[in-house]
Amino acid sequence: MPSPSPTSSPSITSQRQSPNVLTYSLDNKMVYVTPAEDYEQALDFAYSVFPTELHSIPRSRVYFSVNIVVRGSPRTSRISPMAWSAVIMTLKQYEIVLVSVLPPEHTNTDAMNNSYANIDSIPPPTYSPSSSRHILPSDNKHHDSSLLYPIKSSETRSRSSSPSSTSAHKKSGPLAWIDKMF
Repeated sequence: MPSPSPTSSPSITSQRQSPNVLTYSLDNKMVYVTPAEDYEQALDFAYSVFPTELHSIPRSRVYFSVNIVVRGSPRTSRISPMAWSAVIMTLKQYEIVLVSVLPPEHTNTDAMNNSYANIDSIPPPTYSPSSSRHILPSDNKHHDSSLLYPIKSSETRSRSSSPSSTSAHKKSGPLAWIDKMF
């Protein structure tokens, strides 16, 4: 009997087959399902095996994910509709597919329109008489101007006295005032 030639033997790296059974998990409940061909069918299967949990949830809020390990850390990765078939091909038999529900959206257009519908019925805020008056430095004799104008540490030194009019620093011209500052 002739031995099989290397070209006729099955390849060691044969194509990976999709699993025959997966496990859908929702709220600590697990159910075996056959793999769906696409994302929409996966949603159908989820609603079929979790009828009580998903009966009032819109399909747009239900999503699937798998647990993965990235650089030694466990993570959850969501499966997008366009990646469904490719991801399912990589899963092992009985692997868990998490079924989750997104929280209701608070920023959709309808909700925003409804929240602005009654804006005219909301009264303006009220203030106590003391808080409605603006206090300016001239209004308060005990006002601390350092709160309005912070002083740099270099400005905390005492200033030298101004030069007298008989000083040798007397200059004329448009920049004479600069010399008077120092």
